[in-house]
Amino acid sequence: METRLPDPSRRAPVVLGWVPLALAAVLLLPLTSRTAEGSNEPRSVPHGTAVVQAWQPHQRLYVKGDLGVSAAQLAGLEQWLDTHATNWVVVLLESAAGETYTDPEGQTWSGIEAVNHALGKGLMNRTDFGQSVDPRTGERNACFFALFLKDRRFSYYGSDAQDRRGLGEEQWIGNLDAPAISAMRNGGRILDAVKDTITTIEGRLTARIEAEREAAARQASERELARTRAAAQAQGDVAAARGALQQLTRRLATFSKPPSEAGGDLVRPDLAAANADLAAAEQALSTGQAADATRLAMAVRRRVDPVLDGLDRHAQAPGRFEEVAARYQQQAQHPRADAASGSLREAADRLQAARREHARGDSSYEAHLAAATAALETAQASLEAADRADQTRRLFLGFAGSSGTLVVLLLGVFLNRRRVGPRREAQHLHETWRQGMRDKTDGLFALLDRRATVVGTSTLDAERRYAGQTLELSRRAIQDVDELFIMSASVDRILAQAHRLLEPGTVLGQARNFFLCRGYLRALRLLKDEPIRFQPGDRVELIVRGPRTERDRLLGDLASYQPFALTFQELIEAFNQRADRALATLDQIESSTLEGTRVIATIEADLDAARTQAETLAAAAVEDGWLNLEALRLQLLPAASETLAQALRQAAADPVGALAGPAARAQQQASDARPRHRRGPRPTGTGPPLPGASAKAAGRRLGRGLGRRRPRNPVCLRRQHRFRSP
Repeated sequence: METRLPDPSRRAPVVLGWVPLALAAVLLLPLTSRTAEGSNEPRSVPHGTAVVQAWQPHQRLYVKGDLGVSAAQLAGLEQWLDTHATNWVVVLLESAAGETYTDPEGQTWSGIEAVNHALGKGLMNRTDFGQSVDPRTGERNACFFALFLKDRRFSYYGSDAQDRRGLGEEQWIGNLDAPAISAMRNGGRILDAVKDTITTIEGRLTARIEAEREAAARQASERELARTRAAAQAQGDVAAARGALQQLTRRLATFSKPPSEAGGDLVRPDLAAANADLAAAEQALSTGQAADATRLAMAVRRRVDPVLDGLDRHAQAPGRFEEVAARYQQQAQHPRADAASGSLREAADRLQAARREHARGDSSYEAHLAAATAALETAQASLEAADRADQTRRLFLGFAGSSGTLVVLLLGVFLNRRRVGPRREAQHLHETWRQGMRDKTDGLFALLDRRATVVGTSTLDAERRYAGQTLELSRRAIQDVDELFIMSASVDRILAQAHRLLEPGTVLGQARNFFLCRGYLRALRLLKDEPIRFQPGDRVELIVRGPRTERDRLLGDLASYQPFALTFQELIEAFNQRADRALATLDQIESSTLEGTRVIATIEADLDAARTQAETLAAAAVEDGWLNLEALRLQLLPAASETLAQALRQAAADPVGALAGPAARAQQQASDARPRHRRGPRPTGTGPPLPGASAKAAGRRLGRGLGRRRPRNPVCLRRQHRFRSP
């Protein structure tokens, strides 16, 4: 950014004083050199590059040439700098003409560049000035400000303290240079340009340092509050663990048998380990180790609480024993108890074992008691089946003894033959679907294992692995697999219902199927096109149709309030659709990582190719001024590299989102960065090309859509611009 200084001819009163001031400066130069060590006057230098050799720790202001400012004003500026800007060096130059500087690498600079490189490399690196430290932060804070009057330019350099707080050279143009521009536009006030610039930068630096201190104090206060809360929580946890352990000790003391005679796990818990953990928790609490105290207290609770719960159930067990014994007596006295003799014998043995282990104080009594209850359930089913069989037998004997036995037999033969066709079709269809669902179940468990490998077994697992779009797809895959199991259970229930129709478990049902085809036709309709009603507990309606919206509840017609129903074929189709979506989602998540790696490698190759071609064109542009492509090298390529880095960072937790977002943008930017121009022969007959014309046009095309941020100059560490006259 450049602006011009006001026309010198408009400042006639100041210009008239330049000649005598310059003559006085020449005459007083030796005296100034002799007295500078102990004075508050500025130091005159023959060249701006000579500031490095002329620098003294007490000197802040260096002047070259006639600036149109009186010696008293310059002395006042020096005194102001001694008071308010001890970490600054200010160089005021009438012009950069005649300035040359050769840096340590052997490269020679001239004009403004020579002064900037001399101050940036020499003053900052070869003098003690560059090691100036801010006492508040311990960071280097040396700064210099240079003004080139006739050249209408500024230069500024900041150290670590400024750079780390957004006050470095990259913030100079268009931000920190505003006070200097304002002062020079309003009457060419050089001294105000210096003071306002330094005051602005130092004021912002102080404000940001104070903000950092306040933030650090808040963080310390928050840490102390968290420590206090953790200590209070740990104290409560230790007290709760102590109370639970004391309660367990009292409960064991009141047990009916001494632990030496009982010997069960409920009456002989590991109290020594629990007491040791409690002592360690109390020790950690006394030493301020709240986290360790809480962890040890929780370990005590994990040992004690299950034993207390077991003792509670142990005290209530006698009542359960009486209930099971009464039920056993009732079934043992049944007229057809022989039909369930095996189950009744197992129930008696298990009940006896449960009483024995309960008397020992061992928790295994619960397993024996549960087995006795299950055996009684089996016995009850056997007794009911025996009752039904006896009833069927009596019915059959009654029919056989009647006069219509022959008619019944003939009718039975007719009915038996008529059922053959539907029976064969129904059995074939049922067996086909049963085999198909066995394959689907195997595939579903394989899909479950694959889901656990790719996204985890639960939403929490997915949240620990992924984020963004990948997390959303993972959640959907987890939900789809869970819903597939629910739908599979519904399919199995329907197949089981069809199996009961084909092969009833009762004698009466078998006899009915032996003569009638109604059960087989019912099974065919069930497995084909008969709507099957599902209960709300089946969750099939929620899976297939989704939750009812407020609009559905308010505006639904009569059909919308009917029980939800699907045919078996529709249920299988919904199952297949959900399985296809789950497989596609897992495929997308798995392929995103490999595809992301390939895309990123392609982008890096494209960027390398574009960078190489841009450097080649830039080197050629130095010779003929054509196609400089500065915007490509300084804006588009860094922007594409930054987008690629963002894709790499995002790909670790969100490969799907990274591939669709920053990776796609980086691929587009890399494609845009490949120059389509070929370097042809230089035009003849029309003279040399306009300097920089092609480069500027190409820059506008390639830089379209990018910001105007300028990269930091790694060599000179400065920013310049020109003044614009009002």
